Amino acid sequence: MNKIGINVASRRHELGMIQEKLAELSDLSINFISKVERGAATDIKAGTLQSLAKALNVSMDELMNGKMKEHHAGPL
Repeated sequence: MNKIGINVASRRHELGMIQEKLAELSDLSINFISKVERGAATDIKAGTLQSLAKALNVSMDELMNGKMKEHHAGPL
């Protein structure tokens, strides 16, 4: 599984969402969602990634790179 696939599956599970619901919300096929999560879809277009991000209520960056760590200004 690639990083995007891991992040999509992880976020979908976090939301308690099944692949069919994600497919419906993102206007993508269930087959494609499955391929993304397995890492079999290697050339994901920006528009597709945006649809997934919107359906999962995260940024495209979070889908590509994982959750962003908090940055603190100044010393802890």
